[in-house]
Amino acid sequence: KVDMAAFRVHPTNYKEESLANVKDVPRRKAVDFGYHYQRYYQLPIEFVANELGSRTLKKVEKLEWVNELAQSSFFRQSDYLREEVADEKMDIEEYLLVKENPASKHSEIKEKEKNTSRKWLTTPRNA
Repeated sequence: KVDMAAFRVHPTNYKEESLANVKDVPRRKAVDFGYHYQRYYQLPIEFVANELGSRTLKKVEKLEWVNELAQSSFFRQSDYLREEVADEKMDIEEYLLVKENPASKHSEIKEKEKNTSRKWLTTPRNA
């Protein structure tokens, strides 16, 4: 739910007279308005929508899930996860290459495989 309202500020030399029909800023919003929140008062407003506005609003509502998803911590870490998966893929491909062709020219890969001896399966990359 979205609360929409319009507010105006009393002038600095304003003296309170009859404010029976004027709403003050709600207490929960006082922080948003700052130190002088008591100088604000709410204005009556009306919303009028035409067909184009209604269609636009419906399209925006449909896209709201994209923003929710984009704010997810999973997607903020996606670059890191993508790099980790790519590194693991390369390690597995190197391991399989040496396993399939032990006499290959990839001596440094074989040396790496000897030194790690399956360590790549159990040790975190940044360890």
